[in-house]
Amino acid sequence: MRLRAMRFRGQSYHSLVKKLASVIGMVLGLGFLAWLAWAFPLATWQESLSLLPPTTLALALLALLLTYVLRAWRLTLEFSAFPLLSLARALRIVVLHNAMLNVMPFRSGELAFPWLLKRVAAVPLLRATGSLLWLRFQDACVVALLGIWVWPMDTMGWRLVLTLGLVMGVLFAHFMLRSEWSFLRTATQGWRAKLAALQEGLRHGQQQWLGSWLITLANWVLKLSVQAALLVLLLDIAWSLGYSGILGAELSAFLPIQGVAGLGTFEAGTALALGMHGVEWKPALQAAALVHAVMLLNSLLWALLVGQPWRPLQTVEDRPA
Repeated sequence: MRLRAMRFRGQSYHSLVKKLASVIGMVLGLGFLAWLAWAFPLATWQESLSLLPPTTLALALLALLLTYVLRAWRLTLEFSAFPLLSLARALRIVVLHNAMLNVMPFRSGELAFPWLLKRVAAVPLLRATGSLLWLRFQDACVVALLGIWVWPMDTMGWRLVLTLGLVMGVLFAHFMLRSEWSFLRTATQGWRAKLAALQEGLRHGQQQWLGSWLITLANWVLKLSVQAALLVLLLDIAWSLGYSGILGAELSAFLPIQGVAGLGTFEAGTALALGMHGVEWKPALQAAALVHAVMLLNSLLWALLVGQPWRPLQTVEDRPA
């Protein structure tokens, strides 16, 4: 009884923290929107929007759709052992997962990834969770690499040293994941099976090692380039500064407190990164808000057109034998 009570109190505490975090996220997001409406007259928004004609927006949305195709391709490589996961189904999973990430607070939309894979392609939950961790590791490493080479630095030496350190870290992670985890031998049988499945998911992504890394690099170069181009058009700044601002926005996703759909944190990360290079924070915030709006529009548009959330996902059981 005491153990059950402790578990109940722990669950209640965890639930309370999640609810409190959601409320804080909503307050942050709505407060930031209210501040934008107060700080910037309508005329300034119209002037900024005139710098992004419909043709430019259409090209940006099409380029961002290509990033989804690249991610879907990477997914088919990651789960090549599951023949039910075609490129079309992987693309639908990617756009729906991305929309949930943008709409749900504190990246709780990540939970949709293993659920969708299990439902569509019969991928075990722990296998999908392990692969998600590996894919996020790849994303973080590639963003860090791009940051090293586009962030304004005085010397080439630091770029080379940081790049070498990152490569060594990736190789070390690769070695650790390919080796046997000794603590599995001391774990209980139930946990041993779960941890082994998680390790399998982490390890499996390395079977398509080079192809997966190259696709990840292409995806992030394209995604960051589109957002940087929008910042360059809105603020009339150098390309290197545009990349710096967008990298600041991407890094803001690691903050423990997030506004709903990243509202406020995305813009603050951009303005902070640009402010380090002399760009005034107020126009930087406005430009970042417009870029963020384009990204949210992109996420919801392709989730509706490609993901078709109103159409039920065909499960493994639904398919004819």
